Amino acid sequence: MKQIAPSEVMIYTIARETPVQSLRKAAPEQLDRIARLLEAEGIKVSVSY
Repeated sequence: MKQIAPSEVMIYTIARETPVQSLRKAAPEQLDRIARLLEAEGIKVSVSY
């Protein structure tokens, strides 16, 4: 993320069925953890559950 320097990152989980049956929705806690890591690097983050 630091290398590509986005103005903002949107984090969200899958909402529909996918072609790969083994994919699972990420828990809100996981999304929040990712957001905190990015924010600590100075990257603006938007999270949708």
